Amino acid sequence: MPIRILICDDDFADRKLIRKVLEQSGREKFEIFEAGTKADIDNALRTGNFDLILLDMKMPEKSGLEWLDEIVEKRIAPVVAVTGHSSEVSKHAAMGKGAYGYIPKSWLSTPETALPRINATIECAIRSWRLEEETE
Repeated sequence: MPIRILICDDDFADRKLIRKVLEQSGREKFEIFEAGTKADIDNALRTGNFDLILLDMKMPEKSGLEWLDEIVEKRIAPVVAVTGHSSEVSKHAAMGKGAYGYIPKSWLSTPETALPRINATIECAIRSWRLEEETE
């Protein structure tokens, strides 16, 4: 069964790059969905059933941290924060609000070396989520 991933990023090029990196992973079969606007994300979260959400932290209209709060509160799916601002502050803010992992966008520019880290981040997030779901 494929892993259903929602990519939330307002930048079309970044969404396509993330999709390309995921498709190169070769480890898992992914069913990938994209949302780039507030309306797209609202609709996807309302109607979709996702195994993982890759969420850009810098979004217009509603920040990534605001989206994270909503997703965590509603227990929709595990979130991995994705950001171009690869600072420890951004990482700790996202993880402190409930993100299951963190991927700097700089990793996407060298997928051949970053792919093991990206795969490990995704796998760890999904595994942690599933373990939590089983114990509740």
